Amino acid sequence: MAKKVEVPEAPEVLDGANEVNTGAASEGTGTNDTTANDAPETDQKPEVIEPAAKQPEVKTPVVKEAVAKQAVTKKVNIHTTDEVDCYIGGINYKFAKNKDLEVPGDVAAILVNGKKAYRN
Repeated sequence: MAKKVEVPEAPEVLDGANEVNTGAASEGTGTNDTTANDAPETDQKPEVIEPAAKQPEVKTPVVKEAVAKQAVTKKVNIHTTDEVDCYIGGINYKFAKNKDLEVPGDVAAILVNGKKAYRN
């Protein structure tokens, strides 16, 4: 016995159904035929393509203005034993050898610890 194989029917194809209307005058007889392609496209809304993955928002830190607040430091009298040329806290200090000076307490502590001066 022979098997019967059913072949699905092909869909109908209309002439010009896949053509894109370029807005030019219709080719053909020159009559004023109105087709679906000639109708204004006011009913169709443009498609909005959204990005697949949204970028996370980067929060920028708020930078507060640095206000130079210098703590009130006690002035200390020192006597230099060597010539001093150094930066302490961003300030350049130059002292000659064997001088009596008045400097902030933190500078005096550093110079005394480095044996460049002693306190009076």
